[in-house]
Amino acid sequence: EGLILTTNDEYKIKLWNPKLGNSRRTALGPTYGGEIEKLKLLNVSDDSKDKYLCYSTNKKVIGLIKLPMDGNPNKTMGLIAHPDEVTDICCSADGKYIFTCGGADLAVNMWSVNVAPIEQAIAMGGEGIEPFINLIEGGREGQTFQDMNDFFYYSIIRSKKENTTKTRKLEDKKVPVEELPNLMRAMGYYPTEQEVKNIIDEVKYSAFTQMAVPTTHVNIDEFIRLFVNHRPVYGIGK
Repeated sequence: EGLILTTNDEYKIKLWNPKLGNSRRTALGPTYGGEIEKLKLLNVSDDSKDKYLCYSTNKKVIGLIKLPMDGNPNKTMGLIAHPDEVTDICCSADGKYIFTCGGADLAVNMWSVNVAPIEQAIAMGGEGIEPFINLIEGGREGQTFQDMNDFFYYSIIRSKKENTTKTRKLEDKKVPVEELPNLMRAMGYYPTEQEVKNIIDEVKYSAFTQMAVPTTHVNIDEFIRLFVNHRPVYGIGK
């Protein structure tokens, strides 16, 4: 698929299929220094398979994001590059340097690139779903995580018909994708109909290029990842 990468003012980085107009992935971007204004691909070295994005915000901050993006906060870093606005950025062809251009400070800065701290942060941040659980209020021991578990199991029961007195065995701990909007709303995130369509599309086609069949069910880890990546960064005000 020829995908398009976009950023928005809600700190989300999104992948789209331009032919079908479908959302393929939504990931939480870096939330420091305002929303991302510019993105450039950074080729670190020829022998490394790892790829990075270089980004700049409107005010002060530039940084790196390791690909593939999935919302893991340990895959991003940022630093203050200028006293006020950053008007433009570019990367050297060998990926060793980043150039940033300021505004009123009349400065062009040249930065050397070292990705080792990001690799260390990813290693220390834990495997799999752990970094996402740390983004939930209270972490693994908090009430929010307990509620997510409870609602998830309620959803499994609901999808297998509630009206029965027989003993249940919930061996396959997955819910249909159609239950995801209810789960999101139960957790206090109220997606619009368009956002619901985006969430369902992202799940359905998440492994379509490899498996050639749409994904119809999600497990608890996938639900947590979707919730953290899609919900508003600053909650919902009046």
